Amino acid sequence: MKRSFADTSPASSTPPLPPAKRRRDFDSDAASSECSYTYHAPSDSPTNPFGRYKPRLPRTLPHATPTDSHLLLRFQLATQPHNVYRVAAVPADYTFWHLSRLCQFLFGWKDMRTERDPYNKMMKIERKVEHVFTVQKEVVMFLQASKAGVIKSGRTVMRIMGDVKGLKPDNDEEVRWEREESYILQNLWRRGNETTRAVHYDRDVFGRNKDIVHITLLSGTALNSYKKSQFDGLSNTPLVLQGAGLPDDEEDDELQLDLLQWNEDEAFENFIHKLDEESGKKYEDEDDEEDPEEFQRRLAEERALVRRRMSAPLPKKLPIDDELEPEVAAAATEEKPKPKAVAPLLVAKKKGPAPITQDVEPEGGAVPVFAVAPRQRAKIMRKVPPRRAPQRAANDTSKIEEEV
Repeated sequence: MKRSFADTSPASSTPPLPPAKRRRDFDSDAASSECSYTYHAPSDSPTNPFGRYKPRLPRTLPHATPTDSHLLLRFQLATQPHNVYRVAAVPADYTFWHLSRLCQFLFGWKDMRTERDPYNKMMKIERKVEHVFTVQKEVVMFLQASKAGVIKSGRTVMRIMGDVKGLKPDNDEEVRWEREESYILQNLWRRGNETTRAVHYDRDVFGRNKDIVHITLLSGTALNSYKKSQFDGLSNTPLVLQGAGLPDDEEDDELQLDLLQWNEDEAFENFIHKLDEESGKKYEDEDDEEDPEEFQRRLAEERALVRRRMSAPLPKKLPIDDELEPEVAAAATEEKPKPKAVAPLLVAKKKGPAPITQDVEPEGGAVPVFAVAPRQRAKIMRKVPPRRAPQRAANDTSKIEEEV
């Protein structure tokens, strides 16, 4: 009879170790099922910072969930000197793609931005606006009432972006880059009370006028200040509870906004469909290949335009901005009166006594005295009769006798 290895092996003096617990970070996908094996994540690289095996959740709205489980978030526009903010109850299963659309929905932003061409100020061009999410821990907020909702400092742990094309992350930076469709808000605020975690939403990261929104979690007394009756039922859309101020408008920071424009039925979903339609009409998918004939035609037009600009003469007048008022534009185009020619007499006054302005007709024609050469002027002056003393009245004899 054969005995097993357990019967023949000596007893161990130390008790067996418990199985190692699996570590779960805040950014792990809550929607994915837990497996017994270890998931191997590929290393990040500048060419593929998001890896290869990250799941992509759909961009449609998720299923309706109880509203009492939604996250109460404050969206503070930090780039404005006045107080511009929104407070909304957001479903916890929203992805960061939904969060970017929600920021556009709350502040009225679009995917495209119109600006002047840097090479031709008279033309306007449209370009796509890119955005980046920066996830931070150990966040410290400003205590001043004038800076409510503004983040003072924090430790960056992750950056999330939708379109990585054209992005060049630093190799020395230890912050991870992830895709915005791979994570939901519940991965960041798992228990609903992590007020030391926040998100920076940087809009138009490659432009001059960048908009920054600080997204923080409200809990405790701030949550109790709102009516609990508003959190009854099921919903998959955000509910805007409070808001003030408008972007790029310093006079309306105390204006109370109409919340019905955000809380109407299917308002957020219709806004997403409208943005997708506008971007689809103007720009094709970046992954599709361009028609070779269309590319050659567009290239020929660009080259012809460059030749015309290089061979065109310089403008005589500076171009006037179209946004100027008519009065300002008319004043700019009005020609100024030319100054009158300075007479040569002004130069002569500095050197000596004023010359005689009487015109004398010398021999050879009528020529003014001051318009001839100095030698001829001396001859003409000799022929000028001397001035006579004024004749005195006949009755003024007393003064004549006194002079004699």
